Amino acid sequence: MKRMLKGWYFMRIIRLLIGLYFCWEAVTAREWPLGLAGLLITWMALSDTGCCGAKGCRNIKTT
Repeated sequence: MKRMLKGWYFMRIIRLLIGLYFCWEAVTAREWPLGLAGLLITWMALSDTGCCGAKGCRNIKTT
């Protein structure tokens, strides 16, 4: 629960807004695939995960 409430940065807020927008559009257009995509993006923002896992892309060190 702490992860959902702390550490909100710009891209996480944008991801949440995009996910909510997709969900809204899916309801108004009655398109369930768009709704699934919206739910996925919204969940990624709330749980602070992405394609690389929880903050995985930030921890990559190049040598």
